[in-house]
Amino acid sequence: MSLVIPARAAPEALKRTRFWLYALSIGVTKADVHAAIDGLETAQAITAADAERLRIKVDDAEIYERLDPDLLALAQVMGIAADQAALDAHFRSARGL
Repeated sequence: MSLVIPARAAPEALKRTRFWLYALSIGVTKADVHAAIDGLETAQAITAADAERLRIKVDDAEIYERLDPDLLALAQVMGIAADQAALDAHFRSARGL
């Protein structure tokens, strides 16, 4: 009989420091995220008000929720895998920092 150890569930959210340290570990900085937001605004894919709302969420959040639709959209725009399995893996990896 073999013992099966289930994978640890991905955390639902990460605190600010852990989130940004993980982002840095995969080569993403706040400046990169701001550039992505600026690009969306310049291309008129989002309004100026939505761009500012995203900047506030990026800069001032105390926690970052794994399934936040804004973060998922930004990840996709930036070419970061945002499917469920990838998100779970990212958040599990970040928890280990």
